[in-house]
This record gives sequence, C-alpha cells and structure tokens, in this order.
Amino acid sequence: MPSPNPDHPDTAEDSPADRPRFVNWLGFLLVGMLVNGLFVWGMWGVAADPAAGPWVKTLSWLPFNFIATMFYLVCYLKLTAPLFRLPALAMIAANWIVFFAA
Repeated sequence: MPSPNPDHPDTAEDSPADRPRFVNWLGFLLVGMLVNGLFVWGMWGVAADPAAGPWVKTLSWLPFNFIATMFYLVCYLKLTAPLFRLPALAMIAANWIVFFAA
C-alpha cells in the first residue's frame, strides 16, 4: 500500500478499513432469506417427529429464530426504502409463525 503524500493529504487512497463492510444490504437480505428458507425446509421434517421434535425446536430452531430476527432487524434498519423493509418484517413474522406451527 503506498504511503500518503505528506504535501497533499487529500490524495491518499482509502484503506480497506475505511471502506464499508457490506455495500449491498439488499443482496445480503436476499441471501439471508434463501438460507433461512433452506433451514426451515430442513427442520420441518425433523420437528414433526414426536420423540425428537420438542428437543429439536428448543435446541436448534429457537436459537436460529433469535439470530434470524436480529439479522432481519439489522437489515430493516440498514435498508431505507419501504419496499425493501417489508420483506425483513415479513421474514420475522414468517419465522415465528412457522416455528409455532411446526
């Protein structure tokens, strides 16, 4: 990395630490929705088992729902357009509805 010019400090390049970590929050939300769909699809059959269902829901699905809720709340705060905020809120509601329905 080249050192900044002491005569002209404005010409220094941005360091990687100065750049935003996620530049496309909508893409991050869409990938999160796909991962969430795969998780729910995989867990649906296991949660239907009467012997293991309550344990599976308590030990894996419940923590996932808490993490997913925080993820969708962050996406809700980062995305400013109402059209993009609606899927984040819908996924929070859908996660908990499917959790209690299983």
